[in-house]
Amino acid sequence: MGLFGKKKGKTAEEWFDLGYKEKDPKKKIEYYSKCLELDSKDAEAWNNKGVALDDLGRYEEALRCYDKALEIDPKDAVAWNNKGVALDDLGRYEEALRCYDKALGIDPKYVAAWNNKGNALGELGRYEEALRCYDKALEIDTEFEIAKNNKKLAEEKLREQVSIQVFKVFLF
Repeated sequence: MGLFGKKKGKTAEEWFDLGYKEKDPKKKIEYYSKCLELDSKDAEAWNNKGVALDDLGRYEEALRCYDKALEIDPKDAVAWNNKGVALDDLGRYEEALRCYDKALGIDPKYVAAWNNKGNALGELGRYEEALRCYDKALEIDTEFEIAKNNKKLAEEKLREQVSIQVFKVFLF
């Protein structure tokens, strides 16, 4: 114990707060790791460490962090969404869709999960389904610019897809 009864060193909460405020993903990882050394059951710290790893392109490591967060709190819609994002980044779109569905089952008004689900569907060429997801996101938040832009892109892709199908019909 130091002076005034305070333990030497930082608490898990103090490390968490440092990680939360930090901008540099490498330092975030360091701070969240120190938090988790002291409190390995902090689901939010696992999730946030995963986000920092994802920001650095370390997707497999990020997935392990999201899995730890979900082991602790399987009802964490944010961790399910973030796991979906990491799977998207790895090109594992079907698995990502399952994660977005889990997130939306927990929080049906989770705008980012609707948008991300639309993105994964778009990557699979399922543009009509993607459009429904973007519409759902915009129904919840009419000002969500990312979903507006993604919807426009999906509409363009759908038009291209339909044009190609029509062209193929005329060729054969």
